[in-house]
Formats: sequence, structure tokens, C-alpha cells
Amino acid sequence: MTSAGKPCALLLLLLCTSSLIALTHPDVSIFVSPVTGSGVGQEDNTFFYNQMLAELMGWSYTIVDIRRDADYILNGRIHPFEDEEGLFSSDRDFIFSMELHDNKAEVTLVEFGLMYDSLVGIDILITSLLYTILSVIPEEPVSSQDSPSPAYIPDNTWRNKILYFGASIFWTPRIYNGEEQSTHFVNFGAGISMEWRFLNFLSLGACAEIAPDWVKVSSRADDHYRNIMLEFPLFLKFVFKPSTHYLLEPYGGVHFNFPFYDETKPPPFSWLAGLQYGVKAAEGVVFIDARYSMDIGKSTVKTGVGITAPAYKRTILHIGIGYKYGFIKKN
Repeated sequence: MTSAGKPCALLLLLLCTSSLIALTHPDVSIFVSPVTGSGVGQEDNTFFYNQMLAELMGWSYTIVDIRRDADYILNGRIHPFEDEEGLFSSDRDFIFSMELHDNKAEVTLVEFGLMYDSLVGIDILITSLLYTILSVIPEEPVSSQDSPSPAYIPDNTWRNKILYFGASIFWTPRIYNGEEQSTHFVNFGAGISMEWRFLNFLSLGACAEIAPDWVKVSSRADDHYRNIMLEFPLFLKFVFKPSTHYLLEPYGGVHFNFPFYDETKPPPFSWLAGLQYGVKAAEGVVFIDARYSMDIGKSTVKTGVGITAPAYKRTILHIGIGYKYGFIKKN
């Protein structure tokens, strides 16, 4: 009786063929041990050993000659089939079993056996059985010499520096409240800035900005005064990082006022509050800055002898766009 005629061999064949899922040919090394035991003839051991080697090489596994260098060990053994009731056995019935051993973990992963009484047609069953055994190997095994791939870590260095230097341009409309209210909407300026991030969530910043000032103190058409203001904002900024892609930085402080000419005389200080929104751009930060400020005190204008002009108070808006670059990475 051939192996195809044995009930257990047929059952094994159905089991193996039903589990034939696509192997991914993982880059693992396998040591094939010489087949032990004896079967129908002395050529059985050589036949099974060569069959295992041929299938493994056909599936692109790495065959090694030294046992300790292998990720896995494939053992083969032949022994007589023992049927106590004698229903299916004869003196020529044997079991060829294969065992897959994890050499790194030192544990046996799976073992299957195949009953046969002849080598005729047995190669098909060996292919199916070996396919099933190798399917337990992980698709992407991690060798003991390899470390796992590191998890992705976003690049946060752009927003974790100690010093930042920047530059910006801005629109700065101004409202003047005296005897009458006047506005100067078409007003633009520019500035440079520096920030010291002394804590992860706090920065101390300073700017130097230049912008025009144009105030109308009465209803007369020619009763207006122009100046150029040099302003030095000094502020404390809170740094929030709700996402890996942007920053939110609310701040508050004062700015110092220095006029270029004596046409107008603002108070020395103004209080300010603002919010800066920044996003990563190359190694730096592109930001949009919105700020509101108001004079602490009243401004006056230059007048002639015996002429008195009303004092006024300034309200200043500031909407700008700029770029800042950080130096000295924080730990």
C-alpha cells in the first residue's frame, strides 16, 4: 500500500494543502540536521535529507553548515509506525517526522509526521508538510544581532532652542483719542526681535521696531502732526506646543516709546498683549503676530507760543508676519 492509500496520510495531505498560505521567504538561516533512524531502505535517510534541502533552497532560505549560527534547526527522523490494533500497519509502514526548533529561544515550535511505506510519490507530501511547518516562522523575524527599528520621533529641535533671533514686517493701524478721535489705518512698520527661552514653557523677549505716527488733534484740515516712532517692546511669553507642527505663544509686557522728531511726544511706556502663532519652516519658525497696546499716559504735540493743543491717548494695533531662527538646542 502506498502512502496515498493510507487514511492518516490522506488526512495529513488535506490538512497541509488547506494551510498553504503564501510564504514571504523571510531572511532567516536554517541548519538541516542529518535524518536519523531507518526506514524501508538505507536510501530513505538520504532521500528525505536532500528533499528538505532542495525545498528550503527553492524558497530562498539561507542554509548554514554550523548549528550554532542558525536561527532555526530542522530535524528529521524515521521510525516504525506502531499500530497496536494492527488495522493499518505492516512491517513496511514507517513515520517520517520533521521538527522545527528555534535556536535562539531554545524551544521546539512545531512537529509533524508522515506515514509511508514507499518513496514513490512521497515528495509531494513532503513539500506540503514542510510548507506548513515553515509557515510558523514570523514574516519579519528579528535576529539576535539586530535591534528593532526605532519608532518615529518627530523633529522638535526647531521649537526647542534657547535663543531665537527674528525679523518681521507688520501693519500697525493707530487710533488717537483726544477732543476728537482720529485714525491712521494705512500704516506699516518693520522690526527685529530676540527671545531667550529660559524655561521650556517661558520666554523673555525684546524687539526693536520702527513705524510712522500721524495724529490729527482737531477738525481743522491742516491740524495734523507726523513723526516716526522707535519702539522697544519687552515681553514675557508663554510657550504652548499642542501639536508637533505649530506653536501658540501668548504674551504680555510693555514697550518703550522714542520719537525721532519733536513734533509729537508720546508717554515713555505703553502696555501690550498679544498672541504669536508659529509653524516649522526649514530649521526655523514662520510666525504670525497679533498685538494690542495702549499708552500709559497721554501724548502731546509741538505747538507755537501761546497755542495749546489737546492731549490725546494712543491705541495701537499690530498684525505682522516674520521669521525667527533658533540657536543652542535645549536638552
